[in-house]
Amino acid sequence: MHQVVNDLTDTEKRIFDAAIVVFGEAGRRGARMQDIADRAGFNKALVHYYFRSKDRLYEAVLEYIFRTTFAMIGEALCDADDFESMLKTFIGRYLDLIEKNPVLFRFMVREITSGAPVLRQAAHRLAEDRSAFPPRLFLEKCRTASERGEIRAVDPVQTLVTVFGACVYHQFAMPLVTILQPGVEAHRAAFIRKRKLELFDLLYYGLKPRSDEA
Repeated sequence: MHQVVNDLTDTEKRIFDAAIVVFGEAGRRGARMQDIADRAGFNKALVHYYFRSKDRLYEAVLEYIFRTTFAMIGEALCDADDFESMLKTFIGRYLDLIEKNPVLFRFMVREITSGAPVLRQAAHRLAEDRSAFPPRLFLEKCRTASERGEIRAVDPVQTLVTVFGACVYHQFAMPLVTILQPGVEAHRAAFIRKRKLELFDLLYYGLKPRSDEA
């Protein structure tokens, strides 16, 4: 996995990277500390020394994923001068993150399909930092853009859900895409580049003010 936050020791990073793969493949219940230790290249006692239990390791890894993801996305939202550049950068970074980290994606999907009990707790903790919580930043950017007339008066929460969903859906739809567009996997990079352009075009111009609203 591509590391974004640098406040972990080398040992912790190796354990986290191994845990993301194992939890992503076996799920929280099916994963074993021994498998994580073996993948990280350590003995199980060392992994227990750092994280005490599988549940504590799982919680730490999930919050780490959330923080690293938010660091990348939050940067894009803070640096953008207008809604157009914010949306374009957000789509690009989010798709790159998913493409470069398929094990991270599998980990999160397993958590969500299990009811997301740990994810909910982590999200509540991170939301307490009001200045650096990307979903809240997105909502604020959306409201500001609407007030300036850059985009229509839309529901910011619905818009956020639509953008997130549109960015991730191709991962679930790929089996269908391979039928509709044979050979796409051999040219996946080109598909993702086009996906970024198509998503931005569809979402941004769908949000632009209509002639009867001007």
